[in-house]
Amino acid sequence: MPNIDPAVQAAADRAVRRANARPIAPEPQRTVLSEALLEERMKDHGPSPEDPALNAGREVRRGSKNSASKIQQDVIKLRRNPTENAARLEIAAGELARKAADNQLAVIDETIEMFDRRIREMDAEIQALLQPPTAELRALAPEIRNYLRGLSESERDDLLSRTGSDDYHALMYAVASAPAWMSGVAEGQKMGIKETIIALRKPELIAMPAQYKRERELLARCRAGFEESINEMVDFESVEALRSLAGES
Repeated sequence: MPNIDPAVQAAADRAVRRANARPIAPEPQRTVLSEALLEERMKDHGPSPEDPALNAGREVRRGSKNSASKIQQDVIKLRRNPTENAARLEIAAGELARKAADNQLAVIDETIEMFDRRIREMDAEIQALLQPPTAELRALAPEIRNYLRGLSESERDDLLSRTGSDDYHALMYAVASAPAWMSGVAEGQKMGIKETIIALRKPELIAMPAQYKRERELLARCRAGFEESINEMVDFESVEALRSLAGES
Protein backbone atom coordinates (compact mmCIF):
# COMPACT_ATOMS: atom_id res chain seq x y z
CA MET A 1 0.00 0.00 0.00
CA PRO A 2 1.61 3.29 -1.07
CA ASN A 3 2.55 5.81 1.54
CA ILE A 4 0.35 8.95 1.34
CA ASP A 5 1.45 12.25 2.70
CA PRO A 6 -0.84 13.07 5.67
CA ALA A 7 -1.29 16.65 4.40
CA VAL A 8 -2.43 15.39 1.00
CA GLN A 9 -4.82 12.94 2.65
CA ALA A 10 -6.29 15.69 4.80
CA ALA A 11 -6.81 17.92 1.76
CA ALA A 12 -8.53 15.07 -0.08
CA ASP A 13 -10.77 14.40 2.89
CA ARG A 14 -11.76 18.04 2.98
CA ALA A 15 -12.59 18.00 -0.71
CA VAL A 16 -14.80 14.94 -0.25
CA ARG A 17 -16.63 16.60 2.62
CA ARG A 18 -17.17 19.73 0.55
CA ALA A 19 -18.52 17.70 -2.35
CA ASN A 20 -20.96 15.89 -0.12
CA ALA A 21 -22.04 18.97 1.79
CA ARG A 22 -25.64 20.17 1.38
CA PRO A 23 -27.04 23.60 2.27
CA ILE A 24 -28.90 23.48 5.56
CA ALA A 25 -32.38 24.81 4.84
CA PRO A 26 -35.65 24.64 6.75
CA GLU A 27 -37.73 21.63 5.81
CA PRO A 28 -40.91 22.81 4.06
CA GLN A 29 -44.24 21.76 5.51
CA ARG A 30 -46.30 19.20 3.66
CA THR A 31 -49.58 19.38 5.57
CA VAL A 32 -52.63 18.37 3.54
CA LEU A 33 -55.93 19.61 4.97
CA SER A 34 -59.16 17.75 4.29
CA GLU A 35 -62.14 19.44 2.64
CA ALA A 36 -64.20 18.77 5.78
CA LEU A 37 -61.63 20.55 7.95
CA LEU A 38 -61.54 23.53 5.60
CA GLU A 39 -65.34 23.72 5.64
CA GLU A 40 -65.36 23.76 9.44
CA ARG A 41 -62.57 26.31 9.77
CA MET A 42 -64.14 28.67 7.22
CA LYS A 43 -67.66 28.09 8.65
CA ASP A 44 -68.84 26.99 5.21
CA HIS A 45 -72.20 25.66 6.37
CA GLY A 46 -75.81 26.75 6.68
CA PRO A 47 -78.42 27.75 4.08
CA SER A 48 -78.26 30.87 1.93
CA PRO A 49 -80.33 33.59 3.69
CA GLU A 50 -82.85 35.73 1.83
CA ASP A 51 -81.43 38.95 3.28
CA PRO A 52 -78.87 40.27 0.71
CA ALA A 53 -76.25 41.26 3.27
CA LEU A 54 -76.51 38.01 5.22
CA ASN A 55 -76.32 36.08 1.95
CA ALA A 56 -73.20 38.07 0.99
CA GLY A 57 -71.56 37.01 4.24
CA ARG A 58 -72.52 33.38 3.62
CA GLU A 59 -71.04 33.56 0.11
CA VAL A 60 -67.78 35.01 1.44
CA ARG A 61 -67.47 32.10 3.86
CA ARG A 62 -68.10 29.66 1.03
CA GLY A 63 -65.65 31.52 -1.21
CA SER A 64 -63.00 31.44 1.53
CA LYS A 65 -63.25 27.68 1.79
CA ASN A 66 -63.01 27.34 -2.00
CA SER A 67 -60.05 29.73 -2.08
CA ALA A 68 -58.20 27.78 0.63
CA SER A 69 -58.89 24.53 -1.21
CA LYS A 70 -57.57 25.93 -4.50
CA ILE A 71 -54.46 27.37 -2.86
CA GLN A 72 -53.73 23.96 -1.38
CA GLN A 73 -54.21 22.21 -4.73
CA ASP A 74 -52.02 24.75 -6.55
CA VAL A 75 -49.27 24.48 -3.93
CA ILE A 76 -49.28 20.67 -4.09
CA LYS A 77 -49.15 20.75 -7.90
CA LEU A 78 -46.31 23.29 -7.89
CA ARG A 79 -44.22 21.25 -5.45
CA ARG A 80 -44.42 18.22 -7.75
CA ASN A 81 -42.56 20.02 -10.55
CA PRO A 82 -39.60 17.70 -11.32
CA THR A 83 -37.59 20.32 -13.22
CA GLU A 84 -36.87 22.67 -10.32
CA ASN A 85 -35.07 22.19 -7.03
CA ALA A 86 -37.02 21.92 -3.78
CA ALA A 87 -35.90 25.27 -2.37
CA ARG A 88 -37.00 27.18 -5.47
CA LEU A 89 -40.30 25.33 -5.50
CA GLU A 90 -40.98 26.19 -1.87
CA ILE A 91 -40.21 29.85 -2.49
CA ALA A 92 -42.61 29.82 -5.44
CA ALA A 93 -45.25 28.04 -3.34
CA GLY A 94 -44.94 30.70 -0.67
CA GLU A 95 -45.33 33.52 -3.18
CA LEU A 96 -48.36 31.86 -4.80
CA ALA A 97 -50.07 31.15 -1.48
CA ARG A 98 -49.37 34.59 -0.01
CA LYS A 99 -50.75 36.48 -3.00
CA ALA A 100 -53.93 34.40 -3.24
CA ALA A 101 -54.45 34.46 0.53
CA ASP A 102 -54.04 38.23 0.74
CA ASN A 103 -56.67 38.68 -1.99
CA GLN A 104 -59.19 36.54 -0.10
CA LEU A 105 -58.38 38.16 3.24
CA ALA A 106 -59.11 41.55 1.68
CA VAL A 107 -62.56 40.28 0.63
CA ILE A 108 -63.26 38.96 4.14
CA ASP A 109 -62.11 42.21 5.76
CA GLU A 110 -64.25 44.30 3.43
CA THR A 111 -67.30 42.19 4.26
CA ILE A 112 -66.65 42.40 8.00
CA GLU A 113 -66.41 46.20 7.70
CA MET A 114 -69.74 46.21 5.86
CA PHE A 115 -71.38 44.30 8.72
CA ASP A 116 -69.80 46.57 11.33
CA ARG A 117 -71.17 49.60 9.50
CA ARG A 118 -74.65 48.08 9.09
CA ILE A 119 -74.79 47.03 12.77
CA ARG A 120 -73.94 50.60 13.81
CA GLU A 121 -76.63 51.94 11.48
CA MET A 122 -79.24 49.55 12.91
CA ASP A 123 -78.32 50.46 16.49
CA ALA A 124 -78.75 54.15 15.63
CA GLU A 125 -82.04 53.44 13.86
CA ILE A 126 -83.37 51.55 16.88
CA GLN A 127 -82.37 54.35 19.24
CA ALA A 128 -84.23 56.81 17.01
CA LEU A 129 -87.34 54.61 17.02
CA LEU A 130 -87.34 54.54 20.83
CA GLN A 131 -87.45 58.31 21.16
CA PRO A 132 -90.88 59.89 21.84
CA PRO A 133 -92.30 60.74 18.38
CA THR A 134 -93.92 64.07 19.32
CA ALA A 135 -92.80 67.18 21.15
CA GLU A 136 -95.52 66.65 23.72
CA LEU A 137 -94.37 63.12 24.54
CA ARG A 138 -90.73 64.25 24.68
CA ALA A 139 -91.67 66.93 27.22
CA LEU A 140 -93.67 64.47 29.33
CA ALA A 141 -91.04 61.71 29.36
CA PRO A 142 -88.85 63.07 32.24
CA GLU A 143 -91.93 63.68 34.42
CA ILE A 144 -93.26 60.17 33.75
CA ARG A 145 -89.90 58.63 34.63
CA ASN A 146 -89.76 60.59 37.88
CA TYR A 147 -93.30 59.48 38.71
CA LEU A 148 -92.51 55.80 37.98
CA ARG A 149 -89.35 55.93 40.05
CA GLY A 150 -91.35 57.19 43.04
CA LEU A 151 -93.76 54.23 42.96
CA SER A 152 -93.31 50.94 44.77
CA GLU A 153 -92.32 47.97 42.65
CA SER A 154 -95.81 46.48 42.76
CA GLU A 155 -97.43 49.81 41.87
CA ARG A 156 -95.02 50.31 38.99
CA ASP A 157 -95.61 46.77 37.70
CA ASP A 158 -99.36 47.26 37.91
CA LEU A 159 -99.21 50.52 35.95
CA LEU A 160 -96.97 49.06 33.25
CA SER A 161 -99.24 46.03 32.87
CA ARG A 162 -102.15 48.22 31.72
CA THR A 163 -101.20 48.08 28.05
CA GLY A 164 -104.67 49.14 26.95
CA SER A 165 -104.76 52.36 28.94
CA ASP A 166 -104.77 55.77 27.28
CA ASP A 167 -101.50 56.65 28.97
CA TYR A 168 -99.58 53.53 27.98
CA HIS A 169 -98.24 55.09 24.75
CA ALA A 170 -96.57 57.86 26.75
CA LEU A 171 -95.35 55.34 29.36
CA MET A 172 -93.71 53.16 26.71
CA TYR A 173 -91.62 55.95 25.23
CA ALA A 174 -90.70 57.41 28.60
CA VAL A 175 -89.28 54.05 29.73
CA ALA A 176 -87.72 52.97 26.42
CA SER A 177 -85.93 56.25 25.67
CA ALA A 178 -83.74 56.27 28.81
CA PRO A 179 -81.73 53.83 30.96
CA ALA A 180 -83.95 51.51 33.03
CA TRP A 181 -82.80 52.95 36.37
CA MET A 182 -84.20 56.38 35.45
CA SER A 183 -87.70 54.89 35.55
CA GLY A 184 -86.99 52.45 38.35
CA VAL A 185 -88.00 49.53 36.13
CA ALA A 186 -86.18 46.22 35.77
CA GLU A 187 -83.96 45.83 32.71
CA GLY A 188 -86.17 43.00 31.50
CA GLN A 189 -89.24 45.23 31.65
CA LYS A 190 -87.50 47.89 29.60
CA MET A 191 -86.42 45.30 27.01
CA GLY A 192 -90.00 44.07 26.66
CA ILE A 193 -91.28 47.63 26.11
CA LYS A 194 -88.44 48.32 23.68
CA GLU A 195 -89.35 45.24 21.60
CA THR A 196 -93.02 46.30 21.59
CA ILE A 197 -92.13 49.69 20.12
CA ILE A 198 -89.83 48.16 17.50
CA ALA A 199 -92.50 45.58 16.57
CA LEU A 200 -95.03 48.36 16.06
CA ARG A 201 -92.77 50.66 14.07
CA LYS A 202 -90.24 48.45 12.24
CA PRO A 203 -90.67 44.74 13.07
CA GLU A 204 -87.74 43.53 10.94
CA LEU A 205 -85.37 45.23 13.41
CA ILE A 206 -86.34 42.85 16.20
CA ALA A 207 -84.27 39.91 14.92
CA MET A 208 -82.01 41.55 12.35
CA PRO A 209 -79.33 43.02 14.68
CA ALA A 210 -78.69 39.63 16.29
CA GLN A 211 -78.54 37.97 12.88
CA TYR A 212 -76.03 40.50 11.60
CA LYS A 213 -73.88 40.19 14.72
CA ARG A 214 -73.92 36.40 14.35
CA GLU A 215 -72.82 36.60 10.71
CA ARG A 216 -70.11 39.07 11.65
CA GLU A 217 -68.86 36.61 14.27
CA LEU A 218 -68.86 33.77 11.72
CA LEU A 219 -66.84 35.91 9.30
CA ALA A 220 -64.27 36.69 11.99
CA ARG A 221 -63.94 32.97 12.74
CA CYS A 222 -63.74 32.27 9.01
CA ARG A 223 -60.86 34.73 8.73
CA ALA A 224 -58.97 33.15 11.60
CA GLY A 225 -59.55 29.66 10.17
CA PHE A 226 -58.44 30.76 6.71
CA GLU A 227 -55.16 32.19 8.00
CA GLU A 228 -54.55 29.14 10.17
CA SER A 229 -55.05 26.84 7.19
CA ILE A 230 -52.81 28.80 4.81
CA ASN A 231 -50.05 28.88 7.43
CA GLU A 232 -50.25 25.09 7.71
CA MET A 233 -50.07 24.65 3.94
CA VAL A 234 -46.93 26.78 3.68
CA ASP A 235 -44.37 27.56 6.37
CA PHE A 236 -43.77 31.20 5.50
CA GLU A 237 -40.90 31.57 7.98
CA SER A 238 -39.10 28.74 6.25
CA VAL A 239 -39.83 30.31 2.88
CA GLU A 240 -38.21 33.56 4.07
CA ALA A 241 -35.17 31.59 5.28
CA LEU A 242 -34.90 29.92 1.89
CA ARG A 243 -35.12 33.29 0.17
CA SER A 244 -32.29 34.56 2.34
CA LEU A 245 -30.15 31.54 1.50
CA ALA A 246 -30.86 32.11 -2.17
CA GLY A 247 -29.84 35.75 -1.85
CA GLU A 248 -33.32 37.10 -2.58
CA SER A 249 -34.72 40.14 -0.79
